[in-house]
Amino acid sequence: MPRLIDNPKAISYPQVTKTTPFKGSDTLVIPSSDIIIGVSLLAWVYLIIQSFQFAVEGSAADFGPGMMVFDWLYQKSKLLGEYGYSVWSICVTKIDAWGLAEFSRAFLMWQIMIAAMMFPTLLLRIQNNLKIVCNYSLLLQYLAGYILIWMLFSIPMVIVQWGLQVNALLNNGMSINQPLFSAMLLIFLGITQLRILKKRTTNKPRITQKNSTFVSGFYSGLDCIKFSWPLMISMFVFGLMNIIYMAALTILMMALFKKETKQATNR
Repeated sequence: MPRLIDNPKAISYPQVTKTTPFKGSDTLVIPSSDIIIGVSLLAWVYLIIQSFQFAVEGSAADFGPGMMVFDWLYQKSKLLGEYGYSVWSICVTKIDAWGLAEFSRAFLMWQIMIAAMMFPTLLLRIQNNLKIVCNYSLLLQYLAGYILIWMLFSIPMVIVQWGLQVNALLNNGMSINQPLFSAMLLIFLGITQLRILKKRTTNKPRITQKNSTFVSGFYSGLDCIKFSWPLMISMFVFGLMNIIYMAALTILMMALFKKETKQATNR
């Protein structure tokens, strides 16, 4: 059973230098933080292009509060023409039947959403905890564990999405279409999130000391899920492809994680 410690400063994390090159090369590698930022930015770029495609094909406003800004931007610009924003859609809007293709697209949609929203918070964890700056081996091990637990989290989310759609509870804008159900769900999620915040504020974080960077990434992702699962589920209310809400959640989670990390470091 892993030993639990209360003082984060006492943890011996993998240490690497800031100038770790590839073997046989004198060229410095790109810092791992830049790679994480790059992956997150690519995810955001794809989601933004997808949102413009909603405006091209109909109305982006159907995909949740705030999304009408893409209708406005498209009408004002139209720089790329009618097909300029065309990308392979990951949205599953068929409510009559789901097959392997629909499940795969929904699963991929969750992975892109997680890359966009959770990789910025992952960056905070790496900079303040593991101190992985340029070591690709440590980075890949950590990311493998972190991504694995989020992929496991995505599976029940896809099943919930499928259940809502086949029972006509999720509209083509990918949000719950029952106002009373949405309101009750938001109240439950809000209370739950506040309880999680209070518990994490009053209790010292229990951090598991592990030699494996892969396991460290896995437990880091698990901690993120324990912290943010109510916020993630709230997207069923505001729209699974509502990137305005995604951006707000990302900013909120980064602020909360940064505050929590600062408090833990000062203990």
